[in-house]
Amino acid sequence: VAALISSVFPVVLAATFVWMPESPYYLIIKGRLDEARRSLRIFKGVYEVDDELARLSVAVKMQNSNTGKFLDLFTVSSNRKAVFVIMGMRGFQQCSGVLAITFYAKSIFQSASSDLSSSTSAIIYFAAQLIVASTSTLIMDRTGRRPLLIVSSIGAAFALLIEGLYFYLKTHHPVLKNSPYSYISVAALIGYIVLFGIGMQTIPILLLGELFPTNVKAFALGLADIYF
Repeated sequence: VAALISSVFPVVLAATFVWMPESPYYLIIKGRLDEARRSLRIFKGVYEVDDELARLSVAVKMQNSNTGKFLDLFTVSSNRKAVFVIMGMRGFQQCSGVLAITFYAKSIFQSASSDLSSSTSAIIYFAAQLIVASTSTLIMDRTGRRPLLIVSSIGAAFALLIEGLYFYLKTHHPVLKNSPYSYISVAALIGYIVLFGIGMQTIPILLLGELFPTNVKAFALGLADIYF
């Protein structure tokens, strides 16, 4: 049933995006200015778009006059520092256990023996993940990247510590198997995904677009995807 429901979304995407106009930026790169103007009118919802078209044309000319190379990521000092920052953040992001917890969320909730069923707990977990992912951008614009990343890292580590301690005590102290404190595991896991989502999940991806100049940004994105 879940597979059938999920299959609806690609169909809806194909049915709606087939009518979507091409990117004005791409059309300008290809020299198709009339099509770029029509595309801008659709996206902007106004008829007069000559100023915006001129601005994009200047940006394209600057990009073409300063074409970057993959090696510029390592030969240019500022790019090299940005690569170090991004690779480090992506490494810590992926090694924080988020993939393992996401894949085994239902099993973890089931092992916790909470009053909630494992399916219900998993739904709550992923709903919290969706809400945080949807609102994290607004939080970042208000607080800044660095403070939020620090809070996210410390908070996620603390939540994982509680989660690990709970299962350690449960394993080595059988009396806790049917204890009334199983909600601690559920609360810690949901707290983890909330704290992880507001910073560690989104900021490394966001910084990819902020730390690198336009001429090497595509190479940086590719490198980050290959790395993790």
